[in-house]
Amino acid sequence: MPAWPSTPIDTTDMDAGSDSPAVARTDIKTAVDTINTMIGAAGSASGVAQLDSSTRVPDAQIPPRPICNGIYGRQAAGSYTFTVPADIYVLLVEGWGAGGGGGYTTGAVNQHGGGGGAGGGLIKRLDVLPGDTLEITIGAGGTGTAPGPSDVDGGDGGDTVIVHKRGGSTLATFTAAGGHGGTGAGGGSFGGNGGIGSGGDINFEGGNAESGKTGRGGVGGCNGRSGSAPATPGYGFGGGGYGGGDTGASFAGRDGGILVQY
Repeated sequence: MPAWPSTPIDTTDMDAGSDSPAVARTDIKTAVDTINTMIGAAGSASGVAQLDSSTRVPDAQIPPRPICNGIYGRQAAGSYTFTVPADIYVLLVEGWGAGGGGGYTTGAVNQHGGGGGAGGGLIKRLDVLPGDTLEITIGAGGTGTAPGPSDVDGGDGGDTVIVHKRGGSTLATFTAAGGHGGTGAGGGSFGGNGGIGSGGDINFEGGNAESGKTGRGGVGGCNGRSGSAPATPGYGFGGGGYGGGDTGASFAGRDGGILVQY
C-alpha cells in the first residue's frame, strides 16, 4: 500500500500566464498520483474510510467508543422518549416489567390471598445512530385492595415496552412482561407467576409469588432489580405485592423500570 501523502504539492507554476507548462505538468501529475494514492488507501489504517451504500462511514471503520458515557433511567409507570446523543452508536438497554398485585380474601378459616408475581426483564446491546429514539412505556404495578366484604384477585403488572425508531420508522421492539396478580377471588390464595422478557440478548423471568397461608398473605415475587413490594431493597423495579386477608389489605406491585447506558 502506498504511503499516505504528507508533502504539499507545488502550485508555483499553475497560477499565472508566465508559469512554465512543463513544470506545471509535473506538478499536476504529482497531484493526480496523490489522489490515486488516497483512493487506493481507502479503508486502511492510514487512509480514508470508504463510504457504504448509504454514504456513511462503516461502523467497522469507527474507533470503538466506551459504553457508559452517560446513563438514563426511569422507574415510574408512564411514557418516555430517549434520544440518542451525538457521537453515540451503541446502547446497553435494560428493561423490567411491573409486579403483580397481591390477592385478598375475606379471611375464611383465616386464609389470606396469594402474592403477586415479579416482572420479567431483558438486557439488549443495541446498535444505534445519533438522533435515533427509544419510545418507552413503563408498566404500572398491579393493583392490591383494601379490606372489604369480597374476595379480590390482585391486578396483573403492566408490560414495559421499548421501541427503537429511526426517522419515524420502527426498527425493533422489546418487551419485559409484567407479573401476574395473586388470587383471592372464590377463596383462592395462589401466588401469581412472574413475567418474562422477550427480544433481549438476555431475557429474565420474574420470580413466582408465594401462596397465601393461614394468618398471613403470600410474599410477592422478586426479580434481579427488585425487592418484593412493599420492601425497598435494590432499584424496586417490578417486585410483586404481598397478599392480604381478613383486616389486612393486599399490596400493589411495583412499577417497572428501564436503564439505558451509552
